[in-house]
Formats: sequence, C-alpha cells, structure tokens
Amino acid sequence: MLQRIYAHRIVLGDFMITHYKWFKKGFRGPVPEDELGPMKYTPLPTWKTDVWFLDAKRVFCRYAGEAVWEDWVENGTMIAKGIMSWMTADNAQEMVRQEIHMYTHHRRRVNDNPNYGWLRNSYHSLTQQIARLDPVYYALVVAARREEQIEFTHSKSRNC
Repeated sequence: MLQRIYAHRIVLGDFMITHYKWFKKGFRGPVPEDELGPMKYTPLPTWKTDVWFLDAKRVFCRYAGEAVWEDWVENGTMIAKGIMSWMTADNAQEMVRQEIHMYTHHRRRVNDNPNYGWLRNSYHSLTQQIARLDPVYYALVVAARREEQIEFTHSKSRNC
C-alpha cells in the first residue's frame, strides 16, 4: 500500500479520492458517499402534490370520532383512543425484530469501521418508527397540520 501511495505522490489528491477508504476523512477530499452519513443508499426525492382536497374534519370524524375533532378545534390537542390497538397484538415483537433487520440492512460501514451495535440510521426508537407507519396516525397528523403539508418527517431532510 505504501509503495502505491509513493508511486502516486505527484497526484496524491486524486489517488486519495480514488482510494478514500485508505485515508482519514480529514486528510482526503470529500467523496459523494460522505453525504450518506450512516445510510447505505441515496434517499429518494420527496413526493409533492396539491392537497387542496384535504378535509380535516372529515378525516378526524372518520378515524377518531366527532368528539375528538371538537376537542382538537377547541383545545388544540387530542386523545384518539384505540387507533393503535394493533400494537398490542401477539406479532408486535416480530415486527420490532423485522424493523431492526431493515435498519441493519440499510446501514453501511463507514470507512469499513464497525458500528459497535448502534443503528445510527434509526433516528427514533423502534416503537416510534412502527407507530408512525400507521396510516390512521399519519392521516390524523396530516389533517391536524394547518399548513396542509402531507410530508411527514421527524428528522432533518437532506433534500431541503
């Protein structure tokens, strides 16, 4: 390895970018993989659409009940009982295991160093991630947003 570095000492900058895993990040130039952080794949572009048709009251009444809608309008808060009762089912632990497997699959080793068991691409606990996949929870949160944004993210976006 040292012989190859010595042979390319004149164009060491290009050589360091080509073989970036051999060098510490602070000594080599930036490479496109640096933007990924702990993620293995580049995120897809965000989905945009017009949401003028969104009727918040209708969504609330359908999934949570009219009393929850009235409480939301009056107090700006809600307790929608029973919308995530599926999380107490017998297969919930298996779903958590599958979630861990998914994060492990999409995590990359940065400069071939071990990650020491951390799921650095999991920004929230697994229970939160699973809960936020619930379509009823999503519909209620989007309907509750005054600015009518359908994008539902809880972490900083690299595409903004």
